[in-house]
Amino acid sequence: MLDYFEVAAYAVPIFSLAYAFEKRYSGKPIMHTIMTFVMAIATHSYFWQQPWGMDYESLAGAADPYESHVLHFSLAYMVADFIFLAFFCALPFKEKGMYLLHHIAASHMIIGALISHVDGHMLFAAMTCEISNIFLNGRELLPPSAKIAKLVTDGLFALTFLVYRMWYLFPSL
Repeated sequence: MLDYFEVAAYAVPIFSLAYAFEKRYSGKPIMHTIMTFVMAIATHSYFWQQPWGMDYESLAGAADPYESHVLHFSLAYMVADFIFLAFFCALPFKEKGMYLLHHIAASHMIIGALISHVDGHMLFAAMTCEISNIFLNGRELLPPSAKIAKLVTDGLFALTFLVYRMWYLFPSL
């Protein structure tokens, strides 16, 4: 069930943090890194403890209460960051457009899972892929002189991307 109050309760502080980080660290994806870290930890700490199989029948169930809170938090982030990116962020148009389209698609999927009471487990499983975004966004936080750290971060992104998005997620869908 979609709880508008819960989304608003999460969205207001998330937007405030995004605005403060942009004022202090213009152009750095600090908020994206923090939010993807929170979503990755929230999904990983729970998902791998569940008895579900990776087949569609197991993943097609409705979200349980914990998953529902994580999905509401993720929706709040998508809404708050969409507003922030659209009106307050100084990213190049192409990059901003990519983020905005991603937020629209992700919001649509989350709302659909919360309203229809189906595919909650599947969406939660897909959110474990956020772990690769920690490294993708984290790379942008490193100074230009940190060439080895950037190389390691790129390698970790490639590894987590291949494992989470290619190896286990796509065969399950």
